[in-house]
Amino acid sequence: MFKRSVMVAATVALWAVVFAVSAAAQTPAPGAQTPVPAPAQPAPVVRARLCDVDVDPPAALPPAGSGPVVYLYGPCFDAQGGTSLVDYETYLYYIQLQRSQPSQGIWTPYNEETEKVIHDDFLLNSEAARRLFHTYAADEPILDLSVYADRNFAAGSVIMLVVMIGFFSSMVLIALFTQKVLGYDAWTSGLVLAPGGVGNLLSLLIAGRLITRMDQRWLLALGCLFNAYATYEMSTITLNADYWALAWPRLIQGVGIGFIFVPLNTVALATISRERMGNATALLNVVRNLGGAIGVALLTTLLARRSQMHQATLVSHINVWDAETAERLRAWATHFVTQGADSFTAERRAVSTLYQEVTRQAQLLAFADDFWILFLLFCGSLVLLPMLQRVHIESSKRSGEDGPPTIHAE
Repeated sequence: MFKRSVMVAATVALWAVVFAVSAAAQTPAPGAQTPVPAPAQPAPVVRARLCDVDVDPPAALPPAGSGPVVYLYGPCFDAQGGTSLVDYETYLYYIQLQRSQPSQGIWTPYNEETEKVIHDDFLLNSEAARRLFHTYAADEPILDLSVYADRNFAAGSVIMLVVMIGFFSSMVLIALFTQKVLGYDAWTSGLVLAPGGVGNLLSLLIAGRLITRMDQRWLLALGCLFNAYATYEMSTITLNADYWALAWPRLIQGVGIGFIFVPLNTVALATISRERMGNATALLNVVRNLGGAIGVALLTTLLARRSQMHQATLVSHINVWDAETAERLRAWATHFVTQGADSFTAERRAVSTLYQEVTRQAQLLAFADDFWILFLLFCGSLVLLPMLQRVHIESSKRSGEDGPPTIHAE
C-alpha cells in the first residue's frame, strides 16, 4: 500500500513516484460562523522532485479543507538509477488516473481508490507498464533497428523508399490529371489506372520465375527503366490525349513495378535470420508506406506551386491588344451570342473561358513538370542498385535435400 505522505513510491521493478499536495483544514471555533471556503491561493515557492528531476510546483493550492490531492506522478526505472527514461507527460497516455490541473481548479483526491488505481497502473505486470517498459527499456524492443546493419536490408529499404515515392505519387497524379484537367468522371479515371494492375500481374508471374535464374539487380534495373519510360511518356501528354495515350504508360509502369517488388523483397530479406524476419518485414512495410506518404505530399505540393508559377507566366503574355487574343475573345463572344446571351454577358463569358483555358494549360505544364521529376527519380534509382549484393537461391528440389532453400549472398 502507498503511504499518505508528500512523496510515495511503489517498490516494483518499474518505480512510480506521486507528489501529493495537502491543504490544512480549518476547523471553525464553537459558536463561530462557518467560514466561506477561500479560493485557491497561489502556491508558495516549493521545490518538488520526480525521478531525481526538479519539476515545477503547482500554479495554485487546493481549497482549504480539501484534504490530500495527487499533483504529479511518473515512472522511474530502478536500473537507470531512478532516472525516468520517459517524460511523465508521455506516460499519461498509458494510465487511467487523470492528474490534477491546478490552473483550472481541478484536483484529483488522494484516497484508497486513487491508491488502487495508481498501484495497478504502475505494476510491471499491468498492460500499460508492460507496453511502456518494452518500448523504452526492454532488451528486445518492439522494433529492432539493428536489422539495418545488414547491407542488403539497408540498401533495399533505401531503394524501396525511392521507388514508392515515385509509384504512389504517379498514381495520384494520373487520377488528378484525368479528373481535374481532362474532366473524366471517377469511373473513367479508374479505367485509366486499371491497365497498371494487369501489367503488374503479368510481371509478377515472370519475375517470380526469374529471380532464381539471374542476378536480381538486373530485374530491378529493368523495372526502374520501365517506370522511367512510363513517367517520361506522361510528361509529354497534351490536352488532346485519348484514353490509350494514358493507359499505355500505366500498363508499362505496372509491368515495371512487378519487376521491382519481387526481386527487391527477395534481396532485402534473404540474408535476415528467421527469428528477426517478422521485425524486418514490419520495418520494410513501414518504409513502403512512408515512401508513399512522402511522395504524395511532395508531388502534390509541387503541383500546386508549379501550377501557380506557370499561370503567372502565361497571364503575363496575354494582352487584350494582341491580335490573336482579341480574335479569340471575339470568336467566343460570338459563340455565346448565338446561344442567346446578350453582348455584355457574352463578353464576360468569353473572358471567363479564356481564364479557364489559361488555368488548364498551367495545370498541364505543372503535371508535366511533376512527371519529369519522377522520370529523373527512377533514373536516379539505378545508381542505388550496386549497393545490393546478389543473392543465390538454390531450391531444395535442385539440391536434392528436404527443407527450405539455401540462400547466400555474394
